Amino acid sequence: MGTNFPILSEDVVTALEKAIECRLISFSETGSPTPGIGDVQVAVDDAIKRARHHISLTLREYISAMDPIAFQWLVRALLIKLGYTDVTVSKASGDGGVDVRATLVGNGIARIRTCIQVKRQQSVGAPVVQNIRGSLSAHEAGLLVTSGQFTSGAIAEANDSQKLPITLINGAQLLELLMKHEIGVETVHLTHYRLKLDEISREKLEAFVEEESTSGC
Repeated sequence: MGTNFPILSEDVVTALEKAIECRLISFSETGSPTPGIGDVQVAVDDAIKRARHHISLTLREYISAMDPIAFQWLVRALLIKLGYTDVTVSKASGDGGVDVRATLVGNGIARIRTCIQVKRQQSVGAPVVQNIRGSLSAHEAGLLVTSGQFTSGAIAEANDSQKLPITLINGAQLLELLMKHEIGVETVHLTHYRLKLDEISREKLEAFVEEESTSGC
């Protein structure tokens, strides 16, 4: 007793059942709450973490199997959530190394035109960074998004202080952003109750009655 919410995750249900197994004791027998509440809380927290990890892995697998064009549209949806405007997906051919174009408005004043290249692959090297940099005009920013990882050479190339910087978003960062902005996932809010038995002790209840009488209620 004490909780009343639908549990949709099988991992959470399994963890709860395991945590309270052999712990249920009738109030009529003991006159006290079921022991092991702390253990149950730890089990629920662990189950929620495992469920989140499972969702993250499933989302990653889905993205890895996406059509490259669909992946570009996914990045477009994310950019809109991040505050970009005029977000357009380039044609499949003749894009000049730019897959998506967008505008980021800074503080309602500066308008930064951004060219985005999207790579649904395991590893992205320095030549890809060089390619998108070569596609930029003097007043454009570059963004490179991948479902995988960037090599050390790609990171060094993107951050070269002697060249126009290129912003990188790797697969792990992409997943975090998608989950944060609820793209492909949704947040489920559960109601959890925490015991505060000291508030219904005889002393507290009697003190509450005295406060009512003195306040004229």
